[in-house]
Amino acid sequence: MHARQVITIDQLTEVENLYPAFDATAFTTAEFTFGNSPNDWTRNTYDEFGSVRIVTTLGEYGPYSSWLMYWHEEEGDRMVIYCPPGTTVLIPGSVVRWGFTALKKGDTRYTFQQYFNAAVGRWVDQGFRSDADFAKKATAEEWNLYEDARFERVESRMRLFSKLEELFV
Repeated sequence: MHARQVITIDQLTEVENLYPAFDATAFTTAEFTFGNSPNDWTRNTYDEFGSVRIVTTLGEYGPYSSWLMYWHEEEGDRMVIYCPPGTTVLIPGSVVRWGFTALKKGDTRYTFQQYFNAAVGRWVDQGFRSDADFAKKATAEEWNLYEDARFERVESRMRLFSKLEELFV
């Protein structure tokens, strides 16, 4: 997956003369939360499927506000991870729901997140065309090739994921 992201970013810089936010990165997007980071459950559906979202926690908060909740709904796996300030976690892109526990009064928590935006990958895969332009202008052969490749990408990326029981032996 990392190689796909790097190749896609290279294509963007060569063909479209666009540049990533940081040198030598495999991520198209960086996001800061200024103000307390959300404690609502979220599933980042705009992340490239099979990639990872890197979340680094920042701020001043105590142990009661230091927990990341992680839920893989389809598998039923749930866990809570201790995340004091400065912790970095990798979250599978667009696959799991996650969020932080509520903050105690007076605590602050911020996050710095990096991820590979799925729309950028589709734009490159579709010949530097938006979803709408590709749907309108693609030949039947282009459409079939794109759809076949899309299903193969999903299957191959699913094989990359570990199951929680494999990680915590």
